[in-house]
Amino acid sequence: MSGIGASGVSMFSKSLNKLGKVLMVRFIKQKTVILRN
Repeated sequence: MSGIGASGVSMFSKSLNKLGKVLMVRFIKQKTVILRN
């Protein structure tokens, strides 16, 4: 049971990191677009 929980947490953290990177890229792109305009 604990092993499944640990793997689930690691998977969740990995997906969270991916989501964070995507959001950061979108945020930077929006900033650059605003600066260009």
